[in-house]
Amino acid sequence: MWLSHTSFSNETLSRSIWKCNKTGQQFDVYGLPGTLYGEWIVYARNGDMAYWSAVTDPVAKEGINLCADIAREHHLDDAKMHSVAYALCCDRAADGSYYRLKPYCPHCADDNVSMVNVLDNPPQLKSFRIPKVEHDHWKRLNHDQKRQLILDELQRLGLL
Repeated sequence: MWLSHTSFSNETLSRSIWKCNKTGQQFDVYGLPGTLYGEWIVYARNGDMAYWSAVTDPVAKEGINLCADIAREHHLDDAKMHSVAYALCCDRAADGSYYRLKPYCPHCADDNVSMVNVLDNPPQLKSFRIPKVEHDHWKRLNHDQKRQLILDELQRLGLL
């Protein structure tokens, strides 16, 4: 459930070109400029976007710290763990997918995508009404359940 929304216009969102590594198709992605530390637009498989400020969100710190502990225990790259923490701490999108820092391909919904180019000025006017992420599911879990959720996702991703 989205409790509040944040509106962004083309003045605050940057446009970049991404490519699906499965199909080769390119597509536009809108996101926050890289100068906004700890704030992201996150993406669901169905194309929905949400806003997340990890700087002001206490759940972010908890998830990142838990992932850092697991990374140390299993000798994993701590930086790669952050995207796992971000995804699992946030409630899932309406389609059931996790929000991620990287977009999914809008043509085939694959998650194997890469950025091709960042464009300074979006050529078309575009306004967005973007909800903030919520953490209802995460908040209902105890410490051991949160830890197991992260371990299960790492196993699914082939990182453990």
